[in-house]
Amino acid sequence: MNKLTLCIASISALLILNDFNQRFISTDQHKTTTIEIELPQALQVPLLSQASFDALQLMYGSFQSEETEQNTQPGTAIPTAEQQAAQQGRLLTVFAGDNALTLKAVINDAQQYVLIAQKNLKTGQQEVVKYANGAELSGYVISVQSNIQVELTNNNQHISLMMYKGAA
Repeated sequence: MNKLTLCIASISALLILNDFNQRFISTDQHKTTTIEIELPQALQVPLLSQASFDALQLMYGSFQSEETEQNTQPGTAIPTAEQQAAQQGRLLTVFAGDNALTLKAVINDAQQYVLIAQKNLKTGQQEVVKYANGAELSGYVISVQSNIQVELTNNNQHISLMMYKGAA
């Protein structure tokens, strides 16, 4: 019985060594095959006719926000200092000098930060700037109110700059 056990153990050891050799030590290079596939032609998307486009514009034009269109065009009229000083309440866009300010994000890290898009109304150039909670922006002091809202304070002027307005 000892011979049988010794024979089975030696066969098992040889199989284990052979498997180890094939998996890790073997220097045989696997044959590589190159497969060439022709890429299909780009899909041509059908375009609407001008009449269909005009009909869709007419049908869905009432859903387009005029306020957004006015704020996105370069050269938009800059509100006067009196109009800017009269800004109050909850707004999506605040005008400060030549810039239109829009809240893009509130980041709660070790310290709270806000990302505010500043669009120059004269040139149309826009950049997103990171401000810390309590920082000053065009004379306004920034204080975070929630994940979608910051308060801009300048003397007696309190403006809540919001990312979006929810359903009321």
